[in-house]
Amino acid sequence: MAIDPRNPLFWPAYLLEVGLAHTAAQAFDVDPDAYCDHFEDPDHWPTFTIPLAAGTLHLTVRNLPDDHGIDWHLDEPATRSLTTHLSYAHRGLPWHALSTDPAHLLMALPTCGEPTLTTRQRTAVTRALRAVGATTHVTELTDDLIQHRPARIL
Repeated sequence: MAIDPRNPLFWPAYLLEVGLAHTAAQAFDVDPDAYCDHFEDPDHWPTFTIPLAAGTLHLTVRNLPDDHGIDWHLDEPATRSLTTHLSYAHRGLPWHALSTDPAHLLMALPTCGEPTLTTRQRTAVTRALRAVGATTHVTELTDDLIQHRPARIL
């Protein structure tokens, strides 16, 4: 079972499984449940490499029955670029560290540690969602993703 971001069910499944956005299915007008199985197969841990503004973020979905979660790891260039932002340690990435590419922004959004996002930042999330195929209830999905940013950077 390979996970393919080109599959129309990828984004609603990713945003539900990784971003904890329960409104993802509505926004894409699909039922991603079957594709969510790709994220929950204990024999295949999904991994993603996500470019940041500087460096790379590595995401691994742990899906063993007794050890389920998401691990996020920064590579050395990303860690070095963030050393001036020590207030974000264990809280998440600053907005400026995220890529402006729509897919990369959405994949890394759960790691954003900004306590609140500006109107401009929220608009960037909404535009990114539209770019990957969200068609309805996009504002609600934006709110859902911003409210549920579950990641702690390791």
